[in-house]
Amino acid sequence: MSFLNPSFAGLVGGTQSTSAGNFTFNSCIPLEFEKGYGCLGMADGDVLPKLQVQLQASASVYITAPVPTVPVIEFRLNTDFYWLPQGQDVAPPGLGSTRQWFLQQGNPTVGSNSTATVTIPRQGGYLDTIIFILRDSTNVRIDSWPSIFRFALDGIGEISTNIDEIYDDMAISLGIGATNANPTYAGATTTAIISVPRPVGTICITRKTSLGQRIFGLLDSLETVLSTSPGTAMTVEGAPWGAITNTPAVLNGLLGQIIPSAALLQGLPEI
Repeated sequence: MSFLNPSFAGLVGGTQSTSAGNFTFNSCIPLEFEKGYGCLGMADGDVLPKLQVQLQASASVYITAPVPTVPVIEFRLNTDFYWLPQGQDVAPPGLGSTRQWFLQQGNPTVGSNSTATVTIPRQGGYLDTIIFILRDSTNVRIDSWPSIFRFALDGIGEISTNIDEIYDDMAISLGIGATNANPTYAGATTTAIISVPRPVGTICITRKTSLGQRIFGLLDSLETVLSTSPGTAMTVEGAPWGAITNTPAVLNGLLGQIIPSAALLQGLPEI
């Protein structure tokens, strides 16, 4: 038995699952940026690393070209990154630290297939979990997310990625939405069962994965938690959002935050 990401679109009998293609394939190149000479530059916007991908011509890929049209390949490159805090006096949180949940309503509302940037109010603290909930005018949760999901704090982009990669991250870190695949031999259809379905109209972004892609609970070093203040502007951009039957829709943010009594203890000691 194997586990597949929600975005995986399998092949049937060694061919595309539909006559028009329409299958996707996600891959990941893990890069770690550290202090030292001869490393990839990431802190200077003028010397960012570049990725070059060379695609073969269709004649080199197909023995017989598809009829009537050769499929169109779209290549997307997304980046998730974070910076370690600088100049902070690291100390244990101590007594008086709290872990709280806040439900915040976004503004403005979202129209069907509209291009809109929604602002979620903030109250300060370190965010380790953000759950976005999208509801239509009848208060029913809907999956009308934009195909490319963009999340920013104070105008600085934190996430800009395909929505199916958000689903994949949830499956990897939380086990929500992962499929249970029963592999079969060539020529047979692969069957898959979603073991823990993702709740409709919800996506979760967790920052409890500093040590890996999965959540390790109290073992996490909290390096990727988002530091916010009461004046922080949290925005979600859709260009455009998906189709909404009962308009307008409202985006809510369920925010899990740590409010320490002292400086938050982050990271592992350097040797």
